[in-house]
Amino acid sequence: MTFPTNTTNWLLILTLACGCLTAASPAQETAPLPSAEDVLKAYVKVTGGLEKYKAVKTMSAQGTVSVPQAGIEGKIDMLQVVPNKVRVNTELTGLGTIKQGSNGKTAWELSAITGPRVLKGEEAKQLMEEANMKKTYLPQSYYKEMKCVGVEEIDGNRCYKIELTKPNGSLQTDFYSVESKLLVKSIAEVVTNMGEMKISALASDYRDVGGLKMPFKMEQLLPNGISQIIEMDKVQFNVEIPEDAFDLPSEIKELLDEEK
Repeated sequence: MTFPTNTTNWLLILTLACGCLTAASPAQETAPLPSAEDVLKAYVKVTGGLEKYKAVKTMSAQGTVSVPQAGIEGKIDMLQVVPNKVRVNTELTGLGTIKQGSNGKTAWELSAITGPRVLKGEEAKQLMEEANMKKTYLPQSYYKEMKCVGVEEIDGNRCYKIELTKPNGSLQTDFYSVESKLLVKSIAEVVTNMGEMKISALASDYRDVGGLKMPFKMEQLLPNGISQIIEMDKVQFNVEIPEDAFDLPSEIKELLDEEK
């Protein structure tokens, strides 16, 4: 499972209110580039293998979230059920609890910052897709085009630069270490209630969880230079999750009733 950028859209609003990324210099590469498919397959293999990914049905994770430049700290609790059920609760010091979720049909957000919201369109779709493991082990079912376009150096790592185009035309650029085959950096266009913005995320601290290797630290770099850091303390796969964990909050049900 990956740690999503979109599950903390509320935090983007906060950090933007409190306040650029510099592209890495491309390295010269004379050897033929591998295909994007081969790079992505190598990542799946080195992080546990195809069968391990296919076996994952649920995930539970707990950790911390912080925005050092804004003095914001909190705890994050995530639940996911393949393919599209998600629940994220975040407790921020001085700001209370902020929640996002999807019951597989309706995606929503509930916070003191934005109030209750039923997510629509691409914003809803990207939240639900966070629980879909196929985008990792079967990327051709998720992206309409995949290209390896070069080699760049990211934090001392020579990385293959992979451009992934989604069906809606939005572009995601991932950087995989030539040596370790691990994902080092990802740049994605994320839809929020403030519009679309480009977010860069650095993945690190890979650890083994039940035979799957995954990053326990994700540092998201926002367009204004503010960083948002998610660090997981505990991650579990295939744990039992109560079905009512994804029930819609009463405030969201009221909004849906009003829409009807």
